Amino acid sequence: MENFKSRAVFLVTLGLVFIVTLAYSYGPGYGGSLMANIKAGKTDNATISNTMSPKAEPTSRVTSNVTPKVMVTSPRVTNVTSMSPYIQGDMSNNGDSLSVTGTPSVSPTPVVTYPTPPPTLSPSSLIPPSPIAQTMSPRADAAVVINEIAWMGTAFSANDEWIELYNTEDFAVDLSGWTLNSTTGASPDPKISLSGVISAKGYAVLERTDDSTVSNLAAFKVYSGALNDAGETLELRNNEGDLIDSVPKTAIGWYSGNKATRSTMERVNPHLPGHQALNWATFEGYSSTGNDARVPSNSINGTPGSVNRAAKF
Repeated sequence: MENFKSRAVFLVTLGLVFIVTLAYSYGPGYGGSLMANIKAGKTDNATISNTMSPKAEPTSRVTSNVTPKVMVTSPRVTNVTSMSPYIQGDMSNNGDSLSVTGTPSVSPTPVVTYPTPPPTLSPSSLIPPSPIAQTMSPRADAAVVINEIAWMGTAFSANDEWIELYNTEDFAVDLSGWTLNSTTGASPDPKISLSGVISAKGYAVLERTDDSTVSNLAAFKVYSGALNDAGETLELRNNEGDLIDSVPKTAIGWYSGNKATRSTMERVNPHLPGHQALNWATFEGYSSTGNDARVPSNSINGTPGSVNRAAKF
């Protein structure tokens, strides 16, 4: 009997040590509650069982670490939203289950917009002007050039000088207000005021003093003044004063031409500058398109009013 009591006391003591150890090991989370119930005399099984069940800590917020993805929509789609993976709410542990409460946040998806398109051109604005309309009336802004110079005169007279202009364009050009002047400064330099229309790909022969210089061809313009055999600087300007073409005086005089044979100075290519020496040549040959003022007349060693013998274009 004495031995049984000793064992009972031992077991009771061991149980109390176990309970005290639990109370102070787990803290006031539930051990403190157990000691409070024991001190208060609440030692029934239900109270002890509820006290022994672990309780969840206060609610905590769960935030997903997933990076939101941006949905790019077509420019024609508007008011489109996407579900964000970010969740706001509470998580609690009610004994056997884990619950997450809260409402998923909804954020609008960016909508791609484009700049306002340029105005649409009408078909009529894309159609170039008709080339026929451009040739209906003469123009004063085209490439007319000095094409041939008889600075040495003709076999009949050294004073029968003449100058030929050529219209390189496919349309007529009004020469009203144009000028052809010598800027050398010697007297009497030619100062020619032009007027009239030169036809497309046409020629205009300017004759000194009278219209008999080239007897078989009507003069486009009769002028006064003399061309110096030592050379002249000639400038052709349009009605706005713009320089269209020029032939400069050089240290050796004119670029070409022959005084002894009365052969003219011809331009090789009317589309190349007049101030290039290689773009000029002396008339050669026996075929001529002009006659001088002699009666009966002599052939002029040149090509007034027609294609130059030296032409290469």
